[in-house]
Amino acid sequence: MLELIHYIHIVSGSIWGGAAVVGTLVWNPALRALPPEMIKTYYRAVGLRGRRVIGLAAMVAMLSGLVRGYVGGGVTSFADLLAPYGLYMIAALLVFLGIRFYGIRNGKAVMAALAAGEDPRPAMASTYRMDVLVYPGGVFVLLGIMVIMRMGLY
Repeated sequence: MLELIHYIHIVSGSIWGGAAVVGTLVWNPALRALPPEMIKTYYRAVGLRGRRVIGLAAMVAMLSGLVRGYVGGGVTSFADLLAPYGLYMIAALLVFLGIRFYGIRNGKAVMAALAAGEDPRPAMASTYRMDVLVYPGGVFVLLGIMVIMRMGLY
């Protein structure tokens, strides 16, 4: 059972994390090079499906990580949360939630520009540097935490 949970965690985390990294480093710059109408068409065509797939992968990764910590024996009580494994688990959850809440807040300016029929490129460009730190940076921090936890380097 633990192997299946671990597999689900890795696959869903790879989908979510890969989308965060590629979206930031490839899609965002490519979209900013397009005219506003094409950006709007892209968001309409890909946005809903992408949110469903990537959002679902994110939730499955988070939930399977929590279940994995319990089923794998790393955190079986509240006291275990203060042990090294539990602290890494809390750190991973906080990094994940930070990335998610940043994304929710950050996307509003682009969506508002698109809804108002305005050019979304200034909103996309204004947050790009922070996006590079938060999305790929956060994913790489999470990967580091996962390696530490899986290899028992705590």
